[in-house]
Amino acid sequence: MRIKTMGEGPFVDFSISDCVVEFDNGAISLDCRELQADSEIRLNVFSTPSGLALGKGDNYVASIIIPPKRYEEVKTGEKDDQGNEIVERREIPLSSDQITLILWLC
Repeated sequence: MRIKTMGEGPFVDFSISDCVVEFDNGAISLDCRELQADSEIRLNVFSTPSGLALGKGDNYVASIIIPPKRYEEVKTGEKDDQGNEIVERREIPLSSDQITLILWLC
């Protein structure tokens, strides 16, 4: 995962395991593979008086950028009635190094 820091800290507590990002000891847990779509996804984590929240709040604490899904065409080994190779479109799994995490000052 690419991590960018905006300023010198302090930053929100976070942990990363493969494509899952957790903030504040699991207060917010985001599985980027489940959230990935056919267009880029940008999620913002904010501080609020009651803790962390997704979408809106008082101050940015983190942003996550998940790239769009990628696909590859794979030959099935079969042919259609006109003798053309049949190909299947398969999703290429998201790799954690494709995700960007931006940390803002707390």
